[in-house]
Amino acid sequence: MMKKTYLKASFREIARTKGQFMAIVLIIMLGAMLFVGVKAGGPVLQNSANREVLKQNLSDVQIVSTAGFTNKDLKVLKKVKGASVEAGYQLFYNDPQKNEVFHLLSYNAKAQQNKLSVTAGRLPRTNKEIVLDDQAKKDYHLGDQFKIKSTQINNHQFKIVGFVKSPLFINNEEKGYANVGKGQVDYFAYLSESAFSTPVKSLIQVSFADLKNKSTYSESYKKAVKKDIARLKKTLKNRPQERLNELLRQFDEQLSEAQIKLQKQPPTKDVVQEKEIQSKKKAIVKPVYTYQDRFDNPGFAEYGNLADRIAAIANVFPVFFFFIAALITFTTMTRMVENNRREIGVIKALGYRKSEISFKYLIYTILASIIGVTVGILIGTYILTAIIFVLCSERYSIRHVAFVFDWPSITIAAVVFFLAAVGAAMIALTSELREKPATLMVPKSPKPGKRILLERITIIWSRLSFNHKLTMRNIFRYKSRMIMAVIGISGCTGLLLAGTGLKDSLSSVSAKQFGPITNYQALVILKPNGNVRTVQNELKANPKVKSSFALTTKTVTLHQPDKTNQDLTMQVVPNKDSFKHYIHLLSTKKLNDQGAIITSKIAEDFHLKAGSEIQLTDQGQKLKVHIAGVAENYLGNYIYLSSNYYQKIALKEPKVNSLMVKTDKMSTNLNDRLAQKLLATKEVVSTSFTAQEIKKQNDSISNLNAVVLIFVLLSGLLDFIVLYNLTNINISERMRELSTIKVLGFYDNEVTMYVARENIIFTIFGIVFGWGIGYELTNFILQQAAMENVVFPLVIKPFSYVLAAVLTIVFTLAVTIITHVKLRSIDMVEALKAGE
Repeated sequence: MMKKTYLKASFREIARTKGQFMAIVLIIMLGAMLFVGVKAGGPVLQNSANREVLKQNLSDVQIVSTAGFTNKDLKVLKKVKGASVEAGYQLFYNDPQKNEVFHLLSYNAKAQQNKLSVTAGRLPRTNKEIVLDDQAKKDYHLGDQFKIKSTQINNHQFKIVGFVKSPLFINNEEKGYANVGKGQVDYFAYLSESAFSTPVKSLIQVSFADLKNKSTYSESYKKAVKKDIARLKKTLKNRPQERLNELLRQFDEQLSEAQIKLQKQPPTKDVVQEKEIQSKKKAIVKPVYTYQDRFDNPGFAEYGNLADRIAAIANVFPVFFFFIAALITFTTMTRMVENNRREIGVIKALGYRKSEISFKYLIYTILASIIGVTVGILIGTYILTAIIFVLCSERYSIRHVAFVFDWPSITIAAVVFFLAAVGAAMIALTSELREKPATLMVPKSPKPGKRILLERITIIWSRLSFNHKLTMRNIFRYKSRMIMAVIGISGCTGLLLAGTGLKDSLSSVSAKQFGPITNYQALVILKPNGNVRTVQNELKANPKVKSSFALTTKTVTLHQPDKTNQDLTMQVVPNKDSFKHYIHLLSTKKLNDQGAIITSKIAEDFHLKAGSEIQLTDQGQKLKVHIAGVAENYLGNYIYLSSNYYQKIALKEPKVNSLMVKTDKMSTNLNDRLAQKLLATKEVVSTSFTAQEIKKQNDSISNLNAVVLIFVLLSGLLDFIVLYNLTNINISERMRELSTIKVLGFYDNEVTMYVARENIIFTIFGIVFGWGIGYELTNFILQQAAMENVVFPLVIKPFSYVLAAVLTIVFTLAVTIITHVKLRSIDMVEALKAGE
C-alpha cells in the first residue's frame, strides 16, 4: 500500500512541476532531434539517390570514342568478366531559332541500363517519335512537332509523345557541355535507335555485377569502380590503333573506287571527291577513348558533395547543440533533487529505504528521457530528414526520400540523455540520502552574505541603487547559478551565431574567388590541334572583349606516399607579367622560373609548403616539381608553372590550348552568342564563363542555406527553452525570498525586475561569450565541411553578431514576461509557511 501511495506521489510530482517536466522533455527532444536528424541527413540524401539509380539501373561507366564504336569494340568488351555492355547513339543538336542545345540519345526498349522514368505521355514506339526532358514542359507540349536538321538523323520532324527523367541527368538546371551552339546543354531528348543514320554507335554503357550491392557514394564503390575502369582500359588498350587502321583502310577503299571511276571516265566531280577523301584521310588521328563514371554525370557528384557537406556539418553543429541540451538537463535534474530535500527527509523518516526514495526520481527522469528521446528520434528521422531532403533536392530530379535509421546516432542520443537525466538525479540523491532525516527536513542555511569585489570599487558601487546592489550581491552569492546560466545562454548564442555565420561563409566563396583571385570572365578550351590565332581573331572582332591571354591548361595527377592520388589543374604560363592581370596569386610571391605555385587546399591536404618537392603525372609522363610558393584559392586545385620551368622539367615546349578572356560586363545572351561564335570556328571545344560558375556555386550553396536556417530556428528554440527553464528553477528555489520581499512592500514590477535584472546580466555575459564560441564553432565546422576542391572562407558579417544578440535578448524579454505573470500569482502566506 505504501509503495502504491508513493508511486502516486511520483506522478503527482510530475503534475505539480509540469512546466519543468515539459522543459526537460523539450530540451531532450530538441537535442535528440537535431543530433539524430542532421546526422542522418547526409545518409538520407545518398540513400535516396542510391535507390533511384538502382531503380533506373544507372550505368557504372560510359565510354565515348572520337571515332565511334563498331561490333569489334562490343565483342571485346563483352569478354570482361561481370560486365554488362550496351551500345547506343548520342549527338548534340543546336536549334538555331530558339538558341537551345539538345543532348540527343537513342532509346531502345530492350535496354536494361539507364531506364527512363515517364512523367507525362509515353515512350517512343516509332522512329518518328521523341520524348523530351521533363524540364522542357514549360516550352513544349505533348503532340507538338519537334524539328531536327542533322545528317545523322533519318527524319527531320518528330512528334513529342512524352516527357521523361533520366538517371544520366539528375540536375534539373545543368545538363553538361556541348560542342555546338552556345556550348551548354539546355535539355536532353530520346529518339528511337532506328532514327539515327550513322553506321557506328556513339557511346557504350557498362554495368558491373560487383558494384550492384554497393552504395553509389560509398568509398568502397569509388575504389571498386576505379578498378573496373582499369580493367576496361586494359581490355581496350589495342582498340584505338586497330580502329585507326580500320578507318585508314576505309579511306583507302574509297580512294580505290574513286580512282577506278577516273580511269573509266574522268569527270570533274570524281576528281573533287578524290581530293576530299585524301584530305579527310590526312586529317584523321588515332581515336581517343574516354571513360566516364557516374560522378562525371551532370549534377551527380554535386549531389554527393552536398550530402558530404551536410554530413561534415553534422559532425560538429548538432554535437555542440547536443552537449548544451545534455548539460542543461543535468543541471535541471540536480537542482530539482536539491529543492526536494525536505520531502526526501520526511519520506526517509517514515521508513522508506534509499532505493524506494530513488524510485520516484527514477520514474521522473526515465519518463522524461523516454518521451524526449523517442519523440526526438522519430521527428529527427522522419520529419527533419524529410525537410532537409526536400530543401536540398529542389534542383535535382530525385523526388522520393529513402529514410535511414542512423543507429549509432540514435544509440548515442538515448544513452547520453539517459545518463544526463538519470545520472544527475542519482548523483544528487546520493549526496542528500547520506544526511539524517532531521537534517534534511531543516532548510539549508542560506549562504552568508559577503562583500563582493564591486563594493571595493567605491566610485561605481556608490552610484548603484539599492535594488541594483541587491542584484549584484545575489549574482556573486550564488556563483554556480550564475555560471550555469551564462554557459547555457552563451552556448545557445554561439549556436545562433554559428548558424548565421555558416550562411555568411558559404555564400562568400564566389565573392572571395572571382575578382580578388580569378580576374577574367571566360576560359576558352581549344581542340587538340586548334588554331590559337583564329580564335584570337574572333575574340578581337567582339567589341565586348577587352583582352585575352593564351596558356596551356592540363589535368595532372599528384602522387604522394600514403595519400590518395589527387587530380589538379596545371596552367603553364608563357608570359608571367601578363598572367598577373588574369590570376592574382595572393599570399605568395610572384611566379618565377625556379618552381611552381600551388593552391592552398591541395597544399594543406598534402602537407606542402615552399621548398617541397612533388611528383606529378602528365599524360603518362612523370614530372618532379619544386614548390616555390602556396597561393590562396577557394574553388579548384591548381598548380601554376612558367613555360621556361615546364620546359626544364618536361624537356618539351608546352602547347597552348586555352585562352583566358577579359570582357566588359555581358548578359547571358551575349555570353551565349560569344560561345556560339567561338564554337563555329571549329577550333574550340568549350567556353566557360565565370558568371556561370558563380551562379552554379551560389545555387549549390543555396541548398545548404536552407539547412542552416533549420539550425538557426532550432538553436533559437533551444535558447528560449534554456532561458525559461533556468528562470523557472531560479524562481522555485527562491520562492520564500521572493515572497518575503513582496511582503516587505515590493510592487509586482519590482519583484519581477528583482529576478529579471539577474537574467539581463547573465544574458549580456552570455552574448559576449557566445560570440566567441560562435566564431570558433563556425571556424571548426568550415574546416570539417571543406572538400577536395572547395575551401569555405571564415566570414561572419556584423549583422550576424547583431542578429544572434537580438534574438537572445528577445527570448530573455519573452521569459521575463512569462515570469512576471507567474510571480504575480505567488501565494505569499503559503510560500512563507513552506519552510516551517
